[in-house]
Amino acid sequence: MKLDPLNCYKSYLALKNHFCNNNYNYFTYNGKVKANLKSFYKRKDRFWFEKLSRNKTDQEILNFFVANFASCDDPQSLWIGQIIKEGEENYTNWMRKTQSLSYIFKEEVSILNSKNFDEMFSI
Repeated sequence: MKLDPLNCYKSYLALKNHFCNNNYNYFTYNGKVKANLKSFYKRKDRFWFEKLSRNKTDQEILNFFVANFASCDDPQSLWIGQIIKEGEENYTNWMRKTQSLSYIFKEEVSILNSKNFDEMFSI
């Protein structure tokens, strides 16, 4: 399912607030923000949201924003144009890491399983 540009913008605002504002939790508020069509059309960078909403599904958009906000040192200064231009590499790296988490966990647990239980806790 594709998001419309306004909902893409709302997702961007909600995730930016989640990463930048200590008073906002994306999961508590279910990603709801106060944004309307009028405020969206006032933005000069609305083209980026339109472009992103055409190219990705709704879940890919959320993952794309999360990957870029999580990998940024200062999410407050992260701009949508910068995310679109430079964010694809962050997104692919983030996807690679999240998809390999179960493999990494299994490998580390198998190392622990191969040792003697009492030996693991000796100082």
